[in-house]
Amino acid sequence: MPAYYFDTSALLKRYIDEAGSTWTRTTIARSGEYRYIVQITGVEVVSALTRLALGKYISTRVRDSALAEFKCDYAHGYVITAINLALIQKAMFLAARYALILLCQKDKSVRKQGYERDSEATTDIARAEC
Repeated sequence: MPAYYFDTSALLKRYIDEAGSTWTRTTIARSGEYRYIVQITGVEVVSALTRLALGKYISTRVRDSALAEFKCDYAHGYVITAINLALIQKAMFLAARYALILLCQKDKSVRKQGYERDSEATTDIARAEC
């Protein structure tokens, strides 16, 4: 069964609706117990959801719901990996050997409160057959 690593930008698509959310949710549902994230992802997801609410991109209701769901998933739904130099070197080796697939998407610019903000949400989901 394939193993999936989800970085923060990809994982956010599970909790808020944006381009790529359907694919991410479907992939997570299919991946069973082979969903990997790194420890710092917890801090990054909480920070991103908080910033999105402060910037009025999502409501506080959506933020609170997403935070509650993420915290539960963080505790029980992912294999959480510590990052260290040895892991980085192994990942670089695997990337070179197996040509890991990186999927990227760009979000379109968003207008909120009279400001135009261009956001580039990169979905870096590395899929590796282990």
